[in-house]
Amino acid sequence: MSGTPDGDGPCTARRMQLGLLAVLTAIVFAIDLSLPRQVAAGVTYVPIILLAVWLLKPAQTWIVVTLIGVMIVLGFYLSPATGPPWQELLNPLLSAGVISATAMLGIKARQASERRLKAESELHAARERALQTERLAAIGQVVTTLSHECRNSLQRIQTGLELLNLEVKDRPDAVEWTNYIRTAQNELCQLFEDLRNYAGPIKLGAEVSSAADVWRKAWVALSEARMERQAELLEEVNDIDLQCALDSRRMGQVFRNLFENSLAACADPVKIAIRCSPASLHGASALQIQVQDNGPGLSPEQRSRVFDAFYTTKTTGTGLGMAIVKRIVEAHGGTIVVADPKQAGAEFVMVVPRVANGRSG
Repeated sequence: MSGTPDGDGPCTARRMQLGLLAVLTAIVFAIDLSLPRQVAAGVTYVPIILLAVWLLKPAQTWIVVTLIGVMIVLGFYLSPATGPPWQELLNPLLSAGVISATAMLGIKARQASERRLKAESELHAARERALQTERLAAIGQVVTTLSHECRNSLQRIQTGLELLNLEVKDRPDAVEWTNYIRTAQNELCQLFEDLRNYAGPIKLGAEVSSAADVWRKAWVALSEARMERQAELLEEVNDIDLQCALDSRRMGQVFRNLFENSLAACADPVKIAIRCSPASLHGASALQIQVQDNGPGLSPEQRSRVFDAFYTTKTTGTGLGMAIVKRIVEAHGGTIVVADPKQAGAEFVMVVPRVANGRSG
């Protein structure tokens, strides 16, 4: 694949910024040398200090201030002496004080601005979370009502289809239509189940168990989906302790959803690799689990929106699967992210605590 590596853009921009600072500093230094000592020409470095404050980190800015201080001293000794000694000595000291004060005030102003922007961002995120919680509560109430009202109807449809199949078993065309209706009914049931899982509260029954047992059961549960497919689950766990406080049923949902997405996205032969390593989460011992497939991977848009509710690239589905995955992992007190694309395929990295500290909800 042609093109420049991802890191080249920021590096090139930084080199251009440093080059601009160097050129401007050289110009001001040349001006400083052309002026007599009694002129506080070092003050002309102030715009460069302000530019450094804007472009560089505080530590780097102070390096620039130090270098400019050295240049002011050099300019003092190399400039022509035309005034009284006390004035010639006072001017470089005045220049050094001005640029130091400018740097200090500039850095403080930038840090205050960054703190304000961070606080505004956190406030906005908190408002979004509160709004999302309200929306979920409303959806949960609606879904609960719909599920209650529709469950009996769906069960009657199921019973009617089974009886109808017995009546038309010798008529292939009619059997095909009943199967079509059954598929639609199953999709409707799945829609209600997805909405209920997404909007309803997640109550965990966490017990210490092996994460490997959970993902192996999830893989076995997809035996029918893997039928007539060349699909392989690869485990790279070495001798790592895989014991964690998990709700096996809920975490089974997580792995099943990840596996289903890989099976849907990958062409045969499908290879899904699971790698585990020790980790730390909020200062406590945790387990990191990486799930990677050999499919086409995710586009930048998919990477940014994969956990959004109702976002899907499939022709069928509710777009709630990965949103539910994220809720379940976070209910365990863990995290899940899309890994940076280092090679072909999609990779998800989750970190779950070894001791139960999740939050049902």
